[in-house]
Amino acid sequence: MSSASPAVYPDLQKAIQVLEQICAHLESNPGRKIEYYFYKGFQDYYEEILRAPQEGKPVIFNTGCIPNEILRAMDIVACHG
Repeated sequence: MSSASPAVYPDLQKAIQVLEQICAHLESNPGRKIEYYFYKGFQDYYEEILRAPQEGKPVIFNTGCIPNEILRAMDIVACHG
């Protein structure tokens, strides 16, 4: 399985960078913790998708027909759409 570098997915890498900036801003404001965790969850999700090929994990596009728990048990990273 080939490993994909972040340069292969520039839009995803850009989204991660924007989310990092949002999280850094929100982290400095303790009154906005819920917003921080909302954006941090998306950041972690996109980072996992980007990192999966480098770790040898398959990435699939899932519309929700297959439960996420089954995919996780199979060590598959799902990109939901």
